Amino acid sequence: MIPRKKAAYTIDSTKYNYNCSALARFLSVDSPASDYDLRSADFGCVVAVAQSNRILNRSEMASGVTVADACKKVYEEIKKDKKHRYVVFHIKDEKQIDIEVIGERNSTYDLFLEDLQKAGPQECRYGLFDFEYTHQCQGTSESSKKQKLFLLCWCPDTAKVKKKMVYSSSYDALKKSLVGVHKAFQATDHSEASQEVIEEKLRSTDRQ
Repeated sequence: MIPRKKAAYTIDSTKYNYNCSALARFLSVDSPASDYDLRSADFGCVVAVAQSNRILNRSEMASGVTVADACKKVYEEIKKDKKHRYVVFHIKDEKQIDIEVIGERNSTYDLFLEDLQKAGPQECRYGLFDFEYTHQCQGTSESSKKQKLFLLCWCPDTAKVKKKMVYSSSYDALKKSLVGVHKAFQATDHSEASQEVIEEKLRSTDRQ
């Protein structure tokens, strides 16, 4: 039984449906369990967290963050011109998704991960990477070079609750702005963002 006290975050399941295990993981970093007032054990999926006893609805969470034109421009420079290898985006002043780092064309995946995480363990980021690998069809000796653009939402388990909430709810806006991205992923730790895991996911869509 969760102790009752004046809750910093109030979750009312009469208005929202939540997944209990996902909710516990989502909220586990910033505050102890006693800081949350969970009014029901009947949860379906995480959609909102309220600060200062204020419940945010779906439309409020999804609105307010726009995508800067510079993001779309650098995306085209990667997609069409192959001018850069990757770009890291951040949400500036909780209002707009903007460019933070642009990786040169000869940059490695390790450098991409380093830039994605260099803001610190409590921060979230978005990353776009032009991934290259060699694909060989079964039964043939011929191989071909594959290039696939993917988006990654980096929300580590150690990030602040508010950061996770804002980045997760604004991810769709970025995906819709960057038309032609092959895949979009989310990662909460190093293993989920590793080159091996990402490559396996990209290869899963190849024709055998």
